[in-house]
Amino acid sequence: MVTRTRRLLLAVVIALVLLPAAGAGTASAKDRPARTVLRPVDVGADVAVRPASDPTRELILFVGGIGSRTSDTTFDDLMDTYFGDPRYEVRRLGSLPDYTYDSHGSLDAAATALVTEIRELGRAYAGVHLIAHSMGGAVVDRAFALGLSHDDGVLTYVALASPHNGSLASQLGQGLIALEGDGFTLFRETLGPVQDPGSVAAGDLAATRPVAPPRGVARLDVRMSSDAVVLRRDAYDPGVDSRVLSPVDRGFLAGHGGITADPQAVALVRATIEQHSVPPDERSALLRLAADSEDLQNGMLVGACLFAFTGVCALVALELRRRRLVRRAEAWVDRGVADGAREVARATGSVAPPICKGVADAATTIARATAAGASRVWSAVTDGTWRGVIHRGPAGPLW
Repeated sequence: MVTRTRRLLLAVVIALVLLPAAGAGTASAKDRPARTVLRPVDVGADVAVRPASDPTRELILFVGGIGSRTSDTTFDDLMDTYFGDPRYEVRRLGSLPDYTYDSHGSLDAAATALVTEIRELGRAYAGVHLIAHSMGGAVVDRAFALGLSHDDGVLTYVALASPHNGSLASQLGQGLIALEGDGFTLFRETLGPVQDPGSVAAGDLAATRPVAPPRGVARLDVRMSSDAVVLRRDAYDPGVDSRVLSPVDRGFLAGHGGITADPQAVALVRATIEQHSVPPDERSALLRLAADSEDLQNGMLVGACLFAFTGVCALVALELRRRRLVRRAEAWVDRGVADGAREVARATGSVAPPICKGVADAATTIARATAAGASRVWSAVTDGTWRGVIHRGPAGPLW
């Protein structure tokens, strides 16, 4: 139990630092656009030529996750299994210049591009199969919410490690945006390789909710029990056949990005496409229970780590903000005291002498008109109070 916990904790740390763009392939920081600028898909070596019509073949369309590019290796293992198969044509969303996919941009824009491509080109095929990874599943969900359906030729939809119910990491990141400054910067730079929490896509992921399964479309969700990026609560999608697999490769990074190469997941995808239906789960009840238990344990551990890390970032941000506010207040007080001293000096030099002279004249008149006793009392008062003040004035003694 202790060994498994240590392995899971190490998997979380390594996944946060090393996983490429939420399992989206080999996209690097230099491949990404500025966080506030939408980037259309690059037109070049990774853009396919517009396909010719072939009503005897079926189209398999892959949709990558956040930060993905059409030239990355996310779906290579899956696509290789169809190499040379005359029954299928394989390509990725964004590979055609007319239907661009900005994987850091709006989910609505990506979903609209997907719907448009299928409706304009899908009729040229015997059917369309959608295979999505990570955020790509949220894009396909949004496409179905926009009206994409079986009537448009969609036969199957398999989502691999997709956050249908939103991303906890994105939601926590959006909460830190309000703090801005160093706390959010720390969160962003740490999760940068996984997802940019300041991007438009991450903001949309934070608000993503499940979409009802489309009628007539064979629908399957597949996740790995060791996924440290898309958690159990993220993938919640009621009414959908969902399979949690224990990875064949027990490596630390096999959970999220490795699902597209896992033999079990690849076999499920192929069976669903070939049969146009979801294949039965042939695993024993014990294996299913073990995978679900590991997934639950992993989700609790990773979720606790995310909350703890977010709390640290928030405390850092609040402490740095407090220090900045204290420095500003101190500077404001210093300026206020200096300005006030100058004003008092100017006012004392121009106003105090006439006032003090008037008081002194009045005292002299009163003293002459009163008895000697009253004169002595007034003299004591003026000697003890006014003379001390007046002798310290800028104009010197007035009497």
